Amino acid sequence: MIDDDRELCEEFAETLAEEGHRVTTAHDGASGRELAGTLDYDILLLDLRLPIVSGFDILQSIKARRDSIGIIVMSGYPVGSKLPALDSDSDPGELLKVAHVIFHKPFDVSEMLQAILVLSREKKNRASGGSL
Repeated sequence: MIDDDRELCEEFAETLAEEGHRVTTAHDGASGRELAGTLDYDILLLDLRLPIVSGFDILQSIKARRDSIGIIVMSGYPVGSKLPALDSDSDPGELLKVAHVIFHKPFDVSEMLQAILVLSREKKNRASGGSL
């Protein structure tokens, strides 16, 4: 889980642990990008507004791994708002298509847990060679 809101990370990591998930957290984009690029995660929960490196930059760096990791974006950007310009040539709207699910903050915890369950099942099914 990559989010600069430490309280949200702690509370949601505790909820996920109670559901049987192991959770690693990062609170800035630089450490989050490093974790996302070096460790094998089933699911990535990613905020877009992060210090140092943005969530959009992290999406750019992991988009080639989209099929091997479930990506859930958690955004404080209002629905329909203009997305920020990026330093790269990438279109932020196109980068959001890398995500499997997008939640706007504040999100419903039960809906988030359901999305995590679905993405986990999909990954296990792909790993076992099954079809969806």
